[in-house]
Amino acid sequence: MAKKAADTEHAKGASSASHHEHAPSEESFPHIESVLSPPEVKQTFGVVEGRDGVMFHVRMGAEVVHTRRAKGCLIEPAKGDTVLIARSEHHGSFVLSVLVGADDKAGNVLAVDGDLTLRSKGGKVAIVANEALSLTSGATVAVNAPELVARTMKATIFSESLSYVGRKLEAQVERMKLVGHALESAIDRVTSRVRHSYRTIDELEKVKAKELHVTAESTLNLHGQNTLMTADKLVKLDGEQIHLG
Repeated sequence: MAKKAADTEHAKGASSASHHEHAPSEESFPHIESVLSPPEVKQTFGVVEGRDGVMFHVRMGAEVVHTRRAKGCLIEPAKGDTVLIARSEHHGSFVLSVLVGADDKAGNVLAVDGDLTLRSKGGKVAIVANEALSLTSGATVAVNAPELVARTMKATIFSESLSYVGRKLEAQVERMKLVGHALESAIDRVTSRVRHSYRTIDELEKVKAKELHVTAESTLNLHGQNTLMTADKLVKLDGEQIHLG
């Protein structure tokens, strides 16, 4: 009986030792404090000394902190800027915002990683600039809208190739000037009404038509150094007076 009791006590001791050996401790879970309780966050500010990829080197007194830019910090920090820092023991540090720029005359850069969408739900989006507004893209610039309105005093377009596809095109201009090397058009019907028409052709004008009708209410004048009229079948001149020579 004494031996059986000793074996029982030995088993209990071994089980207790094994339990203490494999029981988790706070050292096994370094982030247990951040899970069980809200993390302690401290805010301070520093000066950006440089960057390495996505990491910024920010000096806070005698200490230089390597920190990332928070997703909500839209203004990209530059060297010499004074920034607001949020520090946590378990989550690292982040640049929350740019407080003061190193150069007030330098431009601000809104930079994000990945795609960016500006969306207004139930409202308008306006981009206003007192000076110039520049839009640059390395690929396609697409505008999709039921109606496009542009008001400007002067418009200039430089393009290697320009195409328009539509059902109707209307233009009302006071004066139009077109300069080019060659002009080609394929149109089913052309109708024009002008008050005065002047054309100057330096070399050759050739008209090929199945039928050609020219009507003048007053005078029709054809003049050339040499004038030739030929017909395969019939040439007819009809008038009250006909003068030849």
